[in-house]
Amino acid sequence: MTDLIIHGHFYQPPRENPWTGTIDPEPDAQPFHDWNERIHAECYQPNTAVRILDKTGSELLFNNYAHISFDFGPTLLSWLERDHPETYALSPALMPRVSGETTGMATR
Repeated sequence: MTDLIIHGHFYQPPRENPWTGTIDPEPDAQPFHDWNERIHAECYQPNTAVRILDKTGSELLFNNYAHISFDFGPTLLSWLERDHPETYALSPALMPRVSGETTGMATR
């Protein structure tokens, strides 16, 4: 079997309006308010709990972040911590595994 190495580089540029400090609506991200919310719903959050079937057909939840190499950029990490703390908390880059190792890196 050939080894496969996957590295995810997760980054979002700052989207906050400098005058209001909030993210303005981004119509091309519909049905979501903005691209951060859309990508969170389609990528960051689903990767914390991927549903797979085992050999017996039983459904298991699988945290992709625990099995890939990855990094989060600082603007995305700050946004996740503030707006989606449940996803932020499930990132192995931010909490040590039982062995004390992590597969990812969080940059601030």
